[in-house]
Amino acid sequence: MADRSGSAARIGGLGDRFIEAVQLVVLVVCIAFWFIVGLAFWIPLLARTVAVYCAGMVAAAIADTDIPRLKRLLDGAVEFYPKGFRRIFEHHSQRILREPQPGTLAIDWKTVGWEVAWTIVFWTVVLSPLWLHRLPWRA
Repeated sequence: MADRSGSAARIGGLGDRFIEAVQLVVLVVCIAFWFIVGLAFWIPLLARTVAVYCAGMVAAAIADTDIPRLKRLLDGAVEFYPKGFRRIFEHHSQRILREPQPGTLAIDWKTVGWEVAWTIVFWTVVLSPLWLHRLPWRA
């Protein structure tokens, strides 16, 4: 009788390779998505955080106090974009190793909403001179 375990192992190996290929495609799509969308959120976040940091430092200098929260705020904004890539790679490596992820997805939707609103306002203000310049009645 023929040994079927060898052919079953080959089919299982092909299935694993297919899954790995799909996971790689998902990884590439996620990286490309974060490259664009993350950058679109990071620039307004940095602009707002630097403005708050500078104003806070002026206030701290006038009041002769130290505000450690400002440094944490600035560090968080600076690390936002690279941290997104780090999370994508960590998640991808956990899926390959088939490690379960503890906990549930906890999202502060109010914060997400405010960040989306801020990003829309920021890019509208920054890009509106380009749009206004191209209006047909300005010709």
